[in-house]
Amino acid sequence: VCSSDLTTFTMSNNANKPNPKTSFSLSELLKEEKESIDCLVEPILPRCGLAALIGSSDSGKSTLLRQLAASIVSKKPFLLWKTKSVQGKVLYISTEDEPEAISYLVKRQNKCWQLNAEAQERLEFVFDSDSLMYELNRRLHCERFDLVIIDSLSDVFSGDINRMDVMREQLRLFNQMAIRNRSLIVFLHHTRKSSDSDAPSKHNAIGSQGFEAKMRVVLELRRNVNNSDLFHLCIVKGNYLSNEYKRASYDLTLTSDLCFEYTGERTPIECLMPVIVPTCEKPKRGKTSQEKKDEVIRLYNLGLNAKSICEKMQLGRTRVYEILSEYRKQS
Repeated sequence: VCSSDLTTFTMSNNANKPNPKTSFSLSELLKEEKESIDCLVEPILPRCGLAALIGSSDSGKSTLLRQLAASIVSKKPFLLWKTKSVQGKVLYISTEDEPEAISYLVKRQNKCWQLNAEAQERLEFVFDSDSLMYELNRRLHCERFDLVIIDSLSDVFSGDINRMDVMREQLRLFNQMAIRNRSLIVFLHHTRKSSDSDAPSKHNAIGSQGFEAKMRVVLELRRNVNNSDLFHLCIVKGNYLSNEYKRASYDLTLTSDLCFEYTGERTPIECLMPVIVPTCEKPKRGKTSQEKKDEVIRLYNLGLNAKSICEKMQLGRTRVYEILSEYRKQS
């Protein structure tokens, strides 16, 4: 969907809505009673606007965002932070996984979430389609959601992602939707391949600098290079957060049910530069067909989606889907 189509739909859908006030005197602003920013996840995620979770293809981003969604609909804490949902409703736009795969993953995660029937109904997944953007606009016009997750940005973005004017224009339209509906829209987005050797940063996101500039909050999730069981959640941009939240990562582990848990430890950002210990091992032989199959299943059980597995193992999408389909039938 091109930005002009999105603009036309947004304008027509909002034709009968009263325009929000956009001009305020200093006197009016000073009379506002609020002393702090209204938050959805206190204090890291604002009530409305745009935010992003960035990371490499095997860092667990989708797994963490599904956990965030569960926290909002259940009104329970997200990791160590309190949630403050109003409607308790989340819309999850999934463009990289089919319903069968998501069904398998959320069944595992719900062993940890323990969502009741009412909360389950408040978390809705919308899968990739030709009318995805139209459907998103329609739903936000008709219903109020505390949180909208778009997994991932690259599949709803049209045009050159490296052009600042294109990036800012399309994100402006998303921001209008978020503000008008008092929702927080969180994008899953990828980091540059070269960023794995850099410290966590808002500049690691793929594409134009206009992306991070439009985000109120940017989180980066990465796996520890020397300990695959340890993850680092870094707040690399937070417009209204003190440096205390941004100076060090929040260190996480992943349970067998694909739920992240905070270890209580934090690692200074400057200490997250990869330190790779060289080895004298002989070059490994190529994997056999069975070894490739076992590796696909292992990565899937770690929470990676089919697209990420294809990229990581350099296997065809058809082959990966065949392996996962056979595995799920046997499970």
